Amino acid sequence: MPQQASQAQPAAGDRRPGTADISEEGSGEQVREHGRTSAAETGAAETSAGLESDTTLPGSAKVLKIQCRCGRRFRVKKNRAGQKVRCPACEKPVVVPVVDEPQADSTAQDGHLPSFTELAAAVRREEEIAQAGGTVVNKKLSDRRLKKLAKQLETSTAELTHEQELAHRDAVTELGKSGDSRACELLVRELRAPSPILRKAAITALGELGCPQAVAPLVELMGDTEPDVLRAVIRSLQQIGGTRVVRPLVVLGLAAPHVKYLVTDAVARLDEAAVSVLLDLLSHRDPGLVLEAVVLLGRLRVKKAVRSLVEVIEIKSPLFRSHAAEALGQIGDPKAVPTLQRLVDDSSPIVRLNAVIALGRIPDANSVRPLAARLTDEDEDVRLAAVTALESIGDERAADPLAGLLADRSDRVRLAATVALGELGDARATAPLLKYAEQEDLEVRLQAMGALKKLKDPAATRCLLGLLGHREHRIRERAVDILGHCGDSEVAERLEQVLRQDRAEDVRAAAAKALGEIADPVSVDVLSNALTDQFSVRCRAIVSLGQIGDDSAQPALLAMLKDQTPEVRFHACNAIGEAGLKSARPALEPLLYDSSPMAQRAAARALVRLGDPRGESLLEDRQLKKWQGRAVPDRGMGSVSWKDRLAGFVPDSLLGTGLQDQLQKPAVLGGGLVGLLVVVGAVLLWVNSGPAGPPVITGKVASVSFSPQGDKLAVGRTFGLLQIWDVASGELKSTDESFIGEGVAGLSFGAGDDVLLLAQGTKVAFEGTTDSVPAGHTTRIVQTIRTPDRKLTATMSVDGVIMIWDMQSRAVRNAIQIPAGNSKALAITADGQQIAGADAAGTVTIWNSSSGETERTYSAPVEVKSLEFAAEGKQLLLGLKDWTLQVWSLAEEDEEATPRTIACPERVVPTFLRSMSGNDELIMASGSNVYLTDLSAEKPEFSMLFSLDNPLNTLDVSPDGSLIAASGEGGSDVILYDVRTKKQRAVLFTPAGR
Repeated sequence: MPQQASQAQPAAGDRRPGTADISEEGSGEQVREHGRTSAAETGAAETSAGLESDTTLPGSAKVLKIQCRCGRRFRVKKNRAGQKVRCPACEKPVVVPVVDEPQADSTAQDGHLPSFTELAAAVRREEEIAQAGGTVVNKKLSDRRLKKLAKQLETSTAELTHEQELAHRDAVTELGKSGDSRACELLVRELRAPSPILRKAAITALGELGCPQAVAPLVELMGDTEPDVLRAVIRSLQQIGGTRVVRPLVVLGLAAPHVKYLVTDAVARLDEAAVSVLLDLLSHRDPGLVLEAVVLLGRLRVKKAVRSLVEVIEIKSPLFRSHAAEALGQIGDPKAVPTLQRLVDDSSPIVRLNAVIALGRIPDANSVRPLAARLTDEDEDVRLAAVTALESIGDERAADPLAGLLADRSDRVRLAATVALGELGDARATAPLLKYAEQEDLEVRLQAMGALKKLKDPAATRCLLGLLGHREHRIRERAVDILGHCGDSEVAERLEQVLRQDRAEDVRAAAAKALGEIADPVSVDVLSNALTDQFSVRCRAIVSLGQIGDDSAQPALLAMLKDQTPEVRFHACNAIGEAGLKSARPALEPLLYDSSPMAQRAAARALVRLGDPRGESLLEDRQLKKWQGRAVPDRGMGSVSWKDRLAGFVPDSLLGTGLQDQLQKPAVLGGGLVGLLVVVGAVLLWVNSGPAGPPVITGKVASVSFSPQGDKLAVGRTFGLLQIWDVASGELKSTDESFIGEGVAGLSFGAGDDVLLLAQGTKVAFEGTTDSVPAGHTTRIVQTIRTPDRKLTATMSVDGVIMIWDMQSRAVRNAIQIPAGNSKALAITADGQQIAGADAAGTVTIWNSSSGETERTYSAPVEVKSLEFAAEGKQLLLGLKDWTLQVWSLAEEDEEATPRTIACPERVVPTFLRSMSGNDELIMASGSNVYLTDLSAEKPEFSMLFSLDNPLNTLDVSPDGSLIAASGEGGSDVILYDVRTKKQRAVLFTPAGR
């Protein structure tokens, strides 16, 4: 495979495995090595060696001429390549670069990957053919200006001062932005510059210029050792586009796994240009290229690739058949079903597994029989996948085969089969589901209860009613939810009791929702009284009153139109419209002038539904903006009587008898079945996180968070888009567009998978949300941290206010005020009892999170970049700007002790620290690199796990410490890395335009 090349050599593509290159970072030297021990590992202060352009001396193929960093040139024998020699002048050790002899292109003979030089030559041949008809020259620069820039670039880049180098770079940048095709030749010359800054500038300029003639020189640079240069090459090739860039990019993805996800995204953005080349690669002799093409065609969901993928299945090994089956499932074309049905009988378990999963993604009644045959497969994973696929298809003919698995030897298969039967509405699932619903395992119970939803069996109803008094609130909540789907007026009476008396807010909210689904008019009074409950319960009660649609709900709904919270007004407008309360139209008119766009638009929609003569014109954005904020009703906080709230809306005779006279002040934080907690500036929003259509613009990754079980990953993006990914399958499970408009500042799953906290700047994203409450912040939220068990989350705003949230009760546990300057780094103990913060001067303070009192202070020698509590809260780790870690003991007897100092590898600054629960391992990130070390060692060694394409922007570690999710600055993809296997597990990405 092609390897990286010395940054000082123009012929980058000729380098082969085993090279060692020297680069300089900051004020120190470091060796980047491929295939042999580097001098940096010896701890010696070494000097880099560069090969001169006349590397091989005339008349001697066994001698190299090299140059020391001190400037001295001297000769060495070629057999010393890769070894250290002493410079005759400064006597510092110098590593002799490895230069292999050019090798002939053996691609055609043995099917191996071509080198980047060979790929560049092929690109040039295609270019010559393309230019046979002539070349169009675009002139955007004056001749005088072009000559001046060319003159400026004539200076030898090896002799530039720092100021001259910056001026040189500016000239290159100007050429790139000029749009003048004559600049292409000048910029290509700059690709040979020894400075990576200048090479990167030239590469970027060529991409902006869109110069097709630059493809071959850029391909040659794919062997460059500088990560920034390599990333720039990928981006520029994607900008230039065309079919000629596809094959080199695919080869690069195979040769350099650390940029594979960046390559994948670039290829995806090439659209049709990529498809034709990928289809051609399916017939290539190199198996790596074929496999890569299969994977990419699947991810791009190219329907025209189905026939070619079927051919791959017919002639390739099990590895290829399995990947081709997976790709066909991702494409989702029904034409692939017959082939996949044959593959479920393949001799290889992995092929059968992927074929079964693929059939589940392409629902077809004809697949029931072959899938049912796999229910007796010897492989447990295949049986489990077959159950899931049959459940997805939803054909009643699968009931009998699934019933046969109720006695399967695998607990997982038995549970899955039972749940699938329940989803099919088969009564045979009732008894086993009821047994599962009584097991100790909470997740099993919840899964079994969910399957009872479609079984309107009296025994199931009795079981669920019995669970309304269970001690675990999640069990009660799930029981209430299911009863709402299958209950009647008798069940409604029990649910009304739950709404009045249950101690858990989320259970009461679920009861309010369930009563709306049952829609018994008798429940109106109970729901009206619930409008004085906590926030999420109030909102659910309003929605349910609208669903019931009884006229007796009108007084309560009209009162909610004057609520001080815009989300309540939003729901009240929607409920009035859904209930068809035409007499409420005059009360909706003032809401057209509401200060909240959310409430304003809801009022307009409700008026349209109620037959307002102005019709759809009410919904025109221009009209809404004209009205917005013109008149805002007084909605002050405090005790407000129902009659005062109704003043000016309806006559006193319409006041309902079931309403309480006093409206309670909203709680600080609400929660409920609605399942998603969102911190938006100074307001928290609870929203449903259900599936949604793909947005036009996804934005870059801003924040990531694993769920408590580690099976889901939340991804917040720069435009406010929220995504939930399945970790096991790498599939996007749901998308929430409610918060589009401003970037996500932080995410945090709660103790349950149904709770997610999201921080989003200072603005409120009302559109598409359901609930909100004041968050206690008056300025922008800048940091979000959480305890390892996800039970507590802390949000801190610019002014130093820290709110600590209990993620189980969804309530504020405490709020403390710290100095605004202590916001450079933040950490929280596992029990949430202590919070540490650091300011720019290096002062570290530990506060008691309950009282807000200062417990300890430490003074670091330089600025603190990161903080982390370790050893079950007995140690505090400081990541310092001077490339070191400090470990402070928090034991009382060590209060006056000096900290332990650990040098970081390669002089990196620790910007992220995460200690592993139960051991002394530490995950550290700096720049684009992520490291793992063991602090229990006398001299901890740092092993680099992986490197991102850009400096780290966001990172989270799964609760069990087995997975890392990370994304770089400006990145649109998330990398999932398996800490145990030391391998990348998946790349979560959304192809361009999808």
